Parts: sequence; structure tokens; C-alpha cells
Amino acid sequence: MLAASGGATLKAVVADSAFADASVVITTQASRTTHLPTVFLSLVPTLMTVFAYPGPENLIDTLSRRPIKTPVLLIHGEADKAIPLENLEALHHVIGGDVWRVPEADHIESYHVATTEYLSRARVPRYSFEIH
Repeated sequence: MLAASGGATLKAVVADSAFADASVVITTQASRTTHLPTVFLSLVPTLMTVFAYPGPENLIDTLSRRPIKTPVLLIHGEADKAIPLENLEALHHVIGGDVWRVPEADHIESYHVATTEYLSRARVPRYSFEIH
């Protein structure tokens, strides 16, 4: 999505289990991994900007400033425990495009849960890509 919003020449964007704000994802995942409350980990994204320029990016802010001009398909598993569905809704609100919510699919499992439909949706001419 960032490449498409940055002016890269792309035919389409197919995003599976995308997040809207990297800071929230980093804090949530660190909490799950370390079992510490998120309040103790709230400085992690800030520290990342010090040690890893440019640090985590709020994708919504970026996409609001640099809209995507190519067709977009947002795919998200309804059982995704890593990236909550609110991310899908936030991204869709800002960039539009088509949305496919995959029942019973966890994080990046949509392809395995619904392979035939995944390929069918992604191979619509405007999202067409090759699988190697």
C-alpha cells in the first residue's frame, strides 16, 4: 500500500491481514509475547523511532495524505488474533477498494481457509497476479 501511495506503478494492491497503525501492532504483539501489560510497552514504538529510523508508521495518516490510485482488495480473516478487524475497517474507510472478510481465518490464513475463493477474487483482471 505504501508503494502504491508513493507513486509506484502498480496494476493493483492485494493486502491480506494488513494493519492500520504499526505502533499499535508492535505494542500488542510485544504484550502477547512478553505477557506484560501494554501500558508498560507503550514506549516501544517511540524507542523504535530513535533506534530504527523512521520507526513505525501510522498507515492511515500516510494514506490520507497520499491516496492510492490503483484498485485495492483488502482481505482479512475474521478470526485474526494478531491484527484486529478494526484495522481492516480503518484502512477501508481511508482507501476504499473492495473488502473480503474470511470467516474462521486467523492471521494470514485466508488463503489456506478459502484457497479457491482467494484465487478467484485475486485473479479478477483488476487484481490479477501470478502465483509462483
